[in-house]
Amino acid sequence: MRVIATAGHVDHGKSTLLRALTGMEPDRWEEERRRGLTLDLGFVWTDGLAFVDVPGHERFIGNMLSGVGPAPAVLFVVAADDGWAVQSEEHLRIVDALGITTGVLAVTRADLADPGPVLAACRERLRGTGLDGIPAVAVSAVRGDGLAELRAALSALPEPEPSPDADVRLWIDRVFTVEGRGTVVTGTLGAGTIRTGDRLMAGREPVRVRGLHSLGTARDEVRGPARVAVNLRGAATPRRGDALLTPDRWLEVTQADVRLSPATDVPHHAIWHIGTTATPARIRPLTALSPRTVRNHPPGASARDLQDSPGASVGDVQDHPYGGAAHDLRDRPSGGVARDLQGHPPGVSARDLQDHPSGVAARDLQGHPPGLVARDLRDHSRGVSAGDLRDHPPAASARDLQDRPPGVAARDLRDHSRGVSAGDLRDHPPGTSARDLQDSPGVAARDLRDRSPGDLGLGAGNRLLADGAGGRSFGGDAVHVTLDRAYGGESVLDRAYGGDTVRVTLERPLPLRIGDRALLRDPGSRRVWGVTVLDVRPPALRRRGAARRRAEELAALDGVPDGEAELRRRGIARLDELAAMGAPATAEPVAGAWVADPEHWESLRARLVEVVTAHAEASPHDPGMSAEEVRQALGLPDRSLVDALAERTPLGRSRGRLTAAPPELAPGVERLRSDWAAAPFAAPDAARLAELGLDGRDLAAAEAAGHLVRLAPGVVLPPGAPERALTVLSGLAQPFTAADARKALGTSRRVVIPLLEHLDRTGATRRAEDGSRRIAGTGRPER
Repeated sequence: MRVIATAGHVDHGKSTLLRALTGMEPDRWEEERRRGLTLDLGFVWTDGLAFVDVPGHERFIGNMLSGVGPAPAVLFVVAADDGWAVQSEEHLRIVDALGITTGVLAVTRADLADPGPVLAACRERLRGTGLDGIPAVAVSAVRGDGLAELRAALSALPEPEPSPDADVRLWIDRVFTVEGRGTVVTGTLGAGTIRTGDRLMAGREPVRVRGLHSLGTARDEVRGPARVAVNLRGAATPRRGDALLTPDRWLEVTQADVRLSPATDVPHHAIWHIGTTATPARIRPLTALSPRTVRNHPPGASARDLQDSPGASVGDVQDHPYGGAAHDLRDRPSGGVARDLQGHPPGVSARDLQDHPSGVAARDLQGHPPGLVARDLRDHSRGVSAGDLRDHPPAASARDLQDRPPGVAARDLRDHSRGVSAGDLRDHPPGTSARDLQDSPGVAARDLRDRSPGDLGLGAGNRLLADGAGGRSFGGDAVHVTLDRAYGGESVLDRAYGGDTVRVTLERPLPLRIGDRALLRDPGSRRVWGVTVLDVRPPALRRRGAARRRAEELAALDGVPDGEAELRRRGIARLDELAAMGAPATAEPVAGAWVADPEHWESLRARLVEVVTAHAEASPHDPGMSAEEVRQALGLPDRSLVDALAERTPLGRSRGRLTAAPPELAPGVERLRSDWAAAPFAAPDAARLAELGLDGRDLAAAEAAGHLVRLAPGVVLPPGAPERALTVLSGLAQPFTAADARKALGTSRRVVIPLLEHLDRTGATRRAEDGSRRIAGTGRPER
């Protein structure tokens, strides 16, 4: 089945064309038929073609996005008697941003006007978009001209490759109730299979599939791509924008790192559209200084000025003089041009500036050379400052400066290398010399426009070099980018340094995966940005510079799911989470469901030995580390990974703790063990411990090494003493008292009470209300 959404300007005949193609009425509401205006989505079909009719009016763009969002193909409609119109352009931007590349162009009303000019104009409009080169047909829905050709073109569209085993994600576009059957939802199933009786999730509520229909026919199962109606049983109350999901196979995503196209003028807040859903989103650029953000800003405007001044726009900072921060511009006087009044020199009053000629700013008057007065500057071309005239070389005449492009300093003309024209130097950043341009064949000046090495994160001395293959590399860094304009019209520098990547925070969680195509829309300006999801489990950005490093990391990603690459990038992950992210891996688990990149795993194993060894050297009396201590030291996500890492290492274990060496025991421990040989249940008192030179630290080290058991502070017995005591007590008549136990063991009350409490805690003995005890499970007779 081919699922096709319409697109095009209001009143260009989309619904009329579908009536002629299918014989069905796409307008479902009486109000739509009365007004002759599509307000909501309509659904019709014929001969394996399923259509989603969308409204063309600008006020219903949200409904249009819900219809075209899940569709793999479009029928783009333009009227021959009206031509390309406002909503034609807006719908094209939306379709292109969503990455739809399959469709047919239909020029309607061919009976009212010659369709030829409009066909040619539309092909030109589609050039450079995803719909460039799609089949085009002129039709008349009234006379039937071209309908057969249009039907053939639609039937010839390539079908998306079926994925019957894929996880189900059905974006709901319609919800209604059927008497006696309950809730029914409809949507476009892109991939996967839904069967009667399946258990799915509607939000966080489980539902059961009670019945299925597709194209008006009852089905036992429906495979995507297809239009489907699902009769649900359950407590969920779904609505348009929700999704039916395969249980336990999708992540709830509230933050994602994405790539935008185009990456210009991105707002901080926009509406996120994917499938049939729309939710507010907050957008955070990941580059602290994007080349786009500071485009055309003067050398005196630093990134901090732009970044930390919410009250100042880029336009305010664009021409501000050297040393003027953006926050200075926020409080500029009414009627005063910031660049004229900012930092004007002593003796130059506002009145002096009031009548100054266009293009002469305060900085032009400040520090001008002797003999050069304001009237000398009056007729100079815009962009020629006093500094340029003061420092220009003898070989550069005033006419040379007057006619040079803005941003080209005199020293550039003086020192520029042979073969580099003034046009090449136009708007080039201060850090890029003419020699850099001369040595870089094929590097257009516009690629370097207003980008200094510091802005791009390049160290001093790095120069732009040609690599001889149509690409470029920066200094010694292994960064190569192709010199084309294939990234939404953005400079390749934006892509190379992650300038087109942002972090999006959604108002509500959505089921997203790597590689998903979505759309961000600013309702105020009606601008749209295409979105490719790169990561649905992004790391937190807590440290200074983390966002910039994250942008550089994302620059290498293309949005194509790759489980092995994702595992290499993360180091350690769960198999089920990788699959839920859309990047399943085939690696063998290292512990439970955890998988690890082999190289990263071996580095962790080496670090484990280093950490435990360092701890043993720092604490020779207590060299062991617990699994939780190791987990925190290595930053592991789960404690079970510690045991798996410890395998095939020289580390040993003592009482469940990892050790690199046996503890250094105090000499008194051996003498204590000699005392126990004669009286195994006689715990040394404080005086004896002091005589042996044993303190709490020595006893703890001996306990960790398994040389003694501490029952209470100051009460220690040899290892295995509780088990030996249990054997002796089993021979007593049950139940027995503490006095009975003291006599049988030949010890004191100071020792026997902690010993019996220890046996109670381990479940070896049971204590009655009268204080007597019995061995658990004993069959000996009552006393």
